Amino acid sequence: MAAGSEELRVMSESLDILFGLIFIAWWFVVLKLLSKYEGWDRLASKYALEGKFDGIVMRCRGPRGAIHIGVNGSGIYLAMLFCFRPFHKPLFVPWKDIKIVRAKGFFSKGYKLVLLFATRMEFFFSEKTFKSLAKHAYEKLKSAGYKDDL
Repeated sequence: MAAGSEELRVMSESLDILFGLIFIAWWFVVLKLLSKYEGWDRLASKYALEGKFDGIVMRCRGPRGAIHIGVNGSGIYLAMLFCFRPFHKPLFVPWKDIKIVRAKGFFSKGYKLVLLFATRMEFFFSEKTFKSLAKHAYEKLKSAGYKDDL
């Protein structure tokens, strides 16, 4: 009887390992599909960050809260959190390729950053988050279309 329970334990452990490997493979497939669907892979072909970003970085919260956003005088930095990073290279988009539009979100008013190179890539920021980012790159934001006083 002891030999049978030992075989059952080994089989159970093997199934756990197999499930873990299948889950990891599934996660990578989902991330690859999201990268393609969202257009992140297209953006990375043009705006992939080379080197380290030098500027202020914040983590965005909310439904699309799996992203780090940074700004400096030259542009905006976008990077997915670590567990979402495969197939999502960090990006650096210069201000000249960004349009800023006053917008209304689902629950609040704020600003939408539209990446001019991408047809489906827009980021909505609440006024509070946007103004926090804007304080660090105000002059470049004004030249990109932001007209409000901080």
